[in-house]
Amino acid sequence: MLEVEIRKPLDHFDLDVRFEMKSELAVIFGRSGAGKTQTLECIAGLSRPVEGLIRLGRRVLYRGEPEKRSIDMPSRLRKVGYVFQDGLLFPHMTLRQNVLYPLMRCGRAHDGEARAEALLRDLGIGHLADYMPGRVSGGQRRRAAIARALAGEPELLLMDEPFVHLDRVVKARLMAEVERIPNERGTPVLLVTHDLSVLTRLAARIIVLEQGQVVQAGPRDAVLGAPAGAQVARLFGDAFSYEGPV
Repeated sequence: MLEVEIRKPLDHFDLDVRFEMKSELAVIFGRSGAGKTQTLECIAGLSRPVEGLIRLGRRVLYRGEPEKRSIDMPSRLRKVGYVFQDGLLFPHMTLRQNVLYPLMRCGRAHDGEARAEALLRDLGIGHLADYMPGRVSGGQRRRAAIARALAGEPELLLMDEPFVHLDRVVKARLMAEVERIPNERGTPVLLVTHDLSVLTRLAARIIVLEQGQVVQAGPRDAVLGAPAGAQVARLFGDAFSYEGPV
């Protein structure tokens, strides 16, 4: 479903990432500053690698090769939804208007109202459709941001630390909503986090990132059951045992 092989110089290290995922919920896990957000931005078209390949289904979103013709599809054409860490809703628009915005941009105003209402209702905030973002809670704003990202019927949904700064109850409810997206909508989700509880609850596939490098990737149980060395085991903390060489 998604094939990523990108290289990009960053301030403190080079981002050199290779992984694949299917129609599932995959989690990029790692410490803050490991290159997780930069990876999402490259996939979304918000940042450009220096070389590599990003393929979504049969479509090539990016191809950069030395001395060859490059492909760099504009972000608006990639069919990739993006939920930013803080939601980034338009503060001067209601929740309904925020969800309607991408539909208006892609010429779907004729059925936009009904789709916006349905998405807000599905995410449990239909009753707040006419509220401004400043009048709702952080968890409700995140739900509205997810609804807006899903409005354009993306082929892939990217989420950057969507559960930070939420209390335990709200976090659990929002995780349940995110878990439904690939199962009920068929939209694959690539989510970044450094929260072990999010990893163990949501991930079908795990991509472990350290200093811009993928140090392990695979199905959740395989990765959690057999960390690839002490470096990965330390990222998981004391939750899992590791008996290999240090």
